[in-house]
Amino acid sequence: MPYKIWGDDGASGKDFQRPAFQEMYDEIEKGSIDTMAVKELDRFGRAYLESGMYREEFRKLGVRFISLAKNLDSANGDGDDFTPFREVINEFYLRQYSKKIKAAYKSRGLAEKQTSSFCPYGYYKSPEDKNQWLADSYAADIVRRVFLMTMDGKGPYQICCGLEAEKILTPGEYLAEKGTGRATRFTGWQRWIKNNW
Repeated sequence: MPYKIWGDDGASGKDFQRPAFQEMYDEIEKGSIDTMAVKELDRFGRAYLESGMYREEFRKLGVRFISLAKNLDSANGDGDDFTPFREVINEFYLRQYSKKIKAAYKSRGLAEKQTSSFCPYGYYKSPEDKNQWLADSYAADIVRRVFLMTMDGKGPYQICCGLEAEKILTPGEYLAEKGTGRATRFTGWQRWIKNNW
């Protein structure tokens, strides 16, 4: 029996607009899938109402839903009496976890500590203290040039064309050349400018 695995790495379980989830849902609507299995309910989704809505939609479309860890199988009914409570707890956990992460970032920021494990382009980590960022003279000069071109009224496309015409390494290429990153981290100047400007 053929099967396919979908996964949205790094995406929040609260968001059902995840690309892989939507791709899977399209296949379900086409009638290509008759059984869906997840390891845990919270791997499916952490928004109580939407999780229930999607599972009800699966039932209407004749798709069997299985949660392996909780031993739930829609072929044997909609699960035990605790399923709705588990979903509420999953959503509550997500909210609490989000609050803790925000508090940790705020605390680090107030203590004047870095909130990212990666230095932004233009800096590097001090060899003596990984929490201290030092200016990378080459990359910082490029950042200044991009800023000045922006102040001169140039748009992202013009800036990218200028940098590419001068064959200036993209941030990813520069990090890879230094041996401190991978060339795939940034695909080019357009993406870097879009994400940082």
